[in-house]
Amino acid sequence: MVSTAGVDVGGTFTDVVHFRDGVLSGHKIPTSDPQDRNVVVGLQDVPSDSDFLHGTTVATNQLLEEDGARVALVTSEGFEDIVEIARQARPSLYDPFDDRPRTLVDRADRIGIGGARDSFLRDLIDLDAEAVAVALIRSYDDQSDELRLGEVLRDALDIPVAVGAEVSPSFREYERVATTVINAYLTPTVAAYLRSLDAALAMPSKMVMTSSGGLLPFDVAAGYAGRLVLSGPAGGVVAAAELGKAKGHDSIISFDMGGTSTDVCRLDSGMPGAGAHKIAGRVNRVPSLPIK
Repeated sequence: MVSTAGVDVGGTFTDVVHFRDGVLSGHKIPTSDPQDRNVVVGLQDVPSDSDFLHGTTVATNQLLEEDGARVALVTSEGFEDIVEIARQARPSLYDPFDDRPRTLVDRADRIGIGGARDSFLRDLIDLDAEAVAVALIRSYDDQSDELRLGEVLRDALDIPVAVGAEVSPSFREYERVATTVINAYLTPTVAAYLRSLDAALAMPSKMVMTSSGGLLPFDVAAGYAGRLVLSGPAGGVVAAAELGKAKGHDSIISFDMGGTSTDVCRLDSGMPGAGAHKIAGRVNRVPSLPIK
């Protein structure tokens, strides 16, 4: 017996579907805050033995509204400002009034560490941060120092610690540091949301959709909040790709209009490859569908 429930939370409505033994049913309810309570209400008539798949806008809203955690950045000495310097690319070349989005970690909350590392932990504790991003220069080449530092911080602090070697291990320093900061910025809220929903639902399997169109278990996703920024829109792209394949179309455009935003994605020969994406002008180098 196959029983699966899916809930996608949008800005205006929450969509609930249930698939059991070849029969698909669904309904809509108005979206309200908090999202987890809204999801539980939507699932109240769904059998508890159903596996649960979830598309959420929690991470998206946090980033767009700039309402995430206070983040401390631990990086190599002399590179504290890399998140602000970025690539020196202006959003609009000939518009002097068009600025880049503000940096998600304040200058006073950036700690550069060199050879002597005995005092940085005290400095970090004094910041009263809600999450820490660790991204040392050239750690893509040798991750050992960065990973050890992450372990030290996790043992010493009772807050989330995002490590670049785990979040975005590829080269290009700005993109790796910026992505690690985004992950730390979103983690406290996203992790709390997933824990609350996990405790409220007795379903045997609970998975959340990622920006790449894949799925992660709740407990894993809680540590990779940056991968959920396009969680909701990715579901529409996956559905469009499957529908296009069923209808024999090699190339389609998905158009997903909601009450808050509209998401468009071009699909050639099925699902597109997953690369990095930008949202609100910020680079987030995690596997993502090319949604505009």
